[in-house]
Amino acid sequence: MVNARNSYVNKCKDFVSHFTANNSTLIHYVRNKKGQKIGVLVAVRTDHFDFPVVGWSQCNIKRERFNKYIGLVKAIQRALDGTPLENFGKVDEAVPQETLRHYGEFLVRANRYFYKTVEDVDKVTK
Repeated sequence: MVNARNSYVNKCKDFVSHFTANNSTLIHYVRNKKGQKIGVLVAVRTDHFDFPVVGWSQCNIKRERFNKYIGLVKAIQRALDGTPLENFGKVDEAVPQETLRHYGEFLVRANRYFYKTVEDVDKVTK
């Protein structure tokens, strides 16, 4: 069990280091009141889209500890697969409140970083 988790974390590390190598990813860690990392927001710029897309990941604090590599992989996959935080102005109910608190300031930061308006994937695919 431990070896399987370690090999999965190593695969996640490799994916994250390869994906973030060209500075096309903006990362913001979500922290709880104690200052511990519990989630991550990611803005990704790819060749497929002419604007950055946003993804998120957050652990269940009561059952697991946050691993930044696993969290980054899940957030990047959500951004690339088209699981947006918002659909037509309504926030997805699956997104935890702790992550939503940081969403607005993260969009402003991503706009400055990428010099373009951050949009969700659903606006392109529709």
